[in-house]
Amino acid sequence: MIQAVRSASAFLFYLLGSVVLVLVLVAESVPQSSVTMLLHILDLPLLLIALVYGGTSLIGSTGKGRVSSIFAMLTSVILLALFLVFAWFNFGFANS
Repeated sequence: MIQAVRSASAFLFYLLGSVVLVLVLVAESVPQSSVTMLLHILDLPLLLIALVYGGTSLIGSTGKGRVSSIFAMLTSVILLALFLVFAWFNFGFANS
């Protein structure tokens, strides 16, 4: 199960990361408002997918089939808290 989530999040991370990279590279030829809007929309999903991929990689690195449920829960809570902090920064300081 963890391997399937890790594979799906890796695919989505590379897909969204490629979109963000293309947006940054073609920012000169595209109207600024549309690039800015898309980058503001894609930043949190990209962060969430990166945290899911990192968390599943960390949990999966403990050994084959020996995933401690306490370690998995602790990792999930820490990554969720980290995501909430970044979301708070994203929405709280958007106009600064």
